[in-house]
Amino acid sequence: MMRAAAWMSILVVSAGAASAQDTSFSTLTLRGAVLRNPVSGHLADDWKAKTGAQFEAASNVGRGELGLAIGHIGYDATTGKPPFTGTFFSLGWSMPAIRASRASLDLGARLTDLRM
Repeated sequence: MMRAAAWMSILVVSAGAASAQDTSFSTLTLRGAVLRNPVSGHLADDWKAKTGAQFEAASNVGRGELGLAIGHIGYDATTGKPPFTGTFFSLGWSMPAIRASRASLDLGARLTDLRM
């Protein structure tokens, strides 16, 4: 009887120690998206945005997620000016706000730079 009680206490202690470990960067999520960039103001006078693509790699950090994305979109000229392309670089961080079964609502911030 004493041997069974000692075995159970070891299991409880080891399970508690395993759950306390940091699991940051234990998952990698890859995403793809289609981009549309609405053009207004002076850009709309001379160019029309085409459909682009974006790819993102993200990993968990603590309770949140850190992601790095790159996207590319082209702009067709509507006047005599030359067409051009733009490349987006984004760094984003988000945390789950609401989780219900397999669905979740995440809130966060994203910093994006557009290079033309």
